[in-house]
Amino acid sequence: MFPVTQPMWSQSPKHPLDGLTSREIWSAQEVLQASGKVDEKTQYPMVQLKEAPKEEVLAWKPGQAMRREAFLVVKQRPQTFEAVVDVNGKKLVSWTEIKGEQPKLLDEEDNGIDGAVKENAEIQAALKRRGINDLTTVFCSAGPAGYFGTQPEDGRRLLRVRCDDERGTVVGTGMPIEGLTGLCQ
Repeated sequence: MFPVTQPMWSQSPKHPLDGLTSREIWSAQEVLQASGKVDEKTQYPMVQLKEAPKEEVLAWKPGQAMRREAFLVVKQRPQTFEAVVDVNGKKLVSWTEIKGEQPKLLDEEDNGIDGAVKENAEIQAALKRRGINDLTTVFCSAGPAGYFGTQPEDGRRLLRVRCDDERGTVVGTGMPIEGLTGLCQ
């Protein structure tokens, strides 16, 4: 028999360094919405606890109030911001645009890459030149292309695409198709 516990959303942190609860994460998002800084298209590549200063943590005793802040990386179309939200006080502490930086690749950006790449006529021709005619044995995925501050990159999110040939292998452990690399935006 499993012990009955509170659902995660109803739990409260017991220590200043406990990770954010789901309630605190939602609170941070609600504060950002109320501030007018985000909308329904906003993405959140990172949401985590912003640790209190070490002196506060060391001085803290069980039962005392504790600082609880969320640190968020926010993607607003091509712009990236860092935000700090006081989840106890339900207020925005800071909102800073991070120019020239892009957050980590989001699942939504990677989803669908495989199909879109394999629909590209140039990729299909390149695969045929390599003797690959059955595209069901090919898996393509994307990763960050890097950012070098050049004019063509400005304001764009570029992904480097790599395709693997999975014939005769376990799914997800294919052999890279050498000399075939794509860029997508």
